[in-house]
Amino acid sequence: MQIPTPMNTKSHNVNPTIKLAFEDTLNKKNDYMKSKILILCCLVITTYACNNNDDTTDINIDGDYVGTFERDNIVSNVELNLTSSEFSGTSDRTNFPAIYFGNFSVQKNAVTFNNEQLIITTEFDPDLVLDGIWNYDVDNGILTMTNSIGDIYILTKE
Repeated sequence: MQIPTPMNTKSHNVNPTIKLAFEDTLNKKNDYMKSKILILCCLVITTYACNNNDDTTDINIDGDYVGTFERDNIVSNVELNLTSSEFSGTSDRTNFPAIYFGNFSVQKNAVTFNNEQLIITTEFDPDLVLDGIWNYDVDNGILTMTNSIGDIYILTKE
């Protein structure tokens, strides 16, 4: 005796119209899923192709610089030494700016200074301390740095 299965039994006859509608629905769902997978693959490829980590590329701005610092049309002469991720410097005006010393890191468009002067007096604007994030540009040995409040260093590499 043979056990009836869907393939060899006549009791499961399906209306051809329903069968075609069902297959059409399955094909549409398969096409829909294929398009979603294709879009996802393209998105993943684009993400990896565009992610070349430019923001973390080390750019060497090491050197001894001389130039000016300007805030609100007041200018002072400065010297800044950037060597092996450490900085120090001086100004011809007391605490305008207050460069002190510390370490720095360079990203694609910005230099981040971490001033390590432990004691900073309150007799001047603390925003004059060389610290935090500065946007920069180097052109023909001239380093220009600006911060979010408009202070600007224009420095020539010696």
